[in-house]
Order: sequence, then C-alpha cells, then structure tokens
Amino acid sequence: MQLSDPLEKYGMSSSDFNKVLAEYEDDPAVHEAVSALMGAPPDGAATVTEAAANLTPVKLLDIHKYMLTEYENLAKQSDKGSRDAAIVSFAAQAIVSGKAEAKYKVSSEDIESAVLAHQGALTSNAEFSEVNMKLQKAIAKLMGL
Repeated sequence: MQLSDPLEKYGMSSSDFNKVLAEYEDDPAVHEAVSALMGAPPDGAATVTEAAANLTPVKLLDIHKYMLTEYENLAKQSDKGSRDAAIVSFAAQAIVSGKAEAKYKVSSEDIESAVLAHQGALTSNAEFSEVNMKLQKAIAKLMGL
C-alpha cells in the first residue's frame, strides 16, 4: 500500500512546508491550526491517562533525549537518497516510538498528551528546546534533507 503525501498535491516537500511553518512559529492561530492538524483536541485539553499524568517535564526531557539518540543512530545507518523520504520518516518514527514505549512503559500518545499538559514548562526550558531542535535536524538528516 502506497501512502499519498498531501503536500505533493501542492508541489511542496515536507522541508518546504516546515520552512513556511517556521515563518509563523510565534503566531497563535498557526500554532492552533498545526495542533489540530496533528490531532490535538480542539479545546487544547488532551485526555490525560494515568501514565501521561505521571510524566514530569524532567522525565519528558529524558524521553526526548533518548529519542534523539535513537534517531541519530538511525541516521548513521541510513542509505541516503535511495528511499522515499516520507516512508523513511514513518518507519523511523515507528521504530523510535516502539523503543521509547518499551523503555519507558508509556505510549507515544501518553508522551504527546504529557507534552501538551506541560507545554508551558517545556517551552521555557532551554534544554528541552535544544533537544527538540536536534531531533528535527536528526530527522531531516535521516530523510536525506
């Protein structure tokens, strides 16, 4: 089964789309629209499971550091340019999410929910921001961008 990339319809790559989004990163309306696109509840109040409620900002930072290491390891192994970037991205996300779930005993949904719940503390945490920037770079490298 071949997945269709909605960006192709507009002649854009993921990298192009991310560049456009970066121009509006401080715009609350764009932030809200992207959150909705990514599956966040419209009112911003995510359903918090017990596992998500137990994830502190410190633990979330630890999980994101682990995920960064895993993405960097995958990027080192990647056969650059020989595969579809979207498929590589989906496969890498599945691998890293699975490893993080096994190590920390929480689902990716729990992690996402906890990140939303602790958004204020995390966005003001320089180390968390740095790890997220490195995550984006590692994913881009993995995709051959």
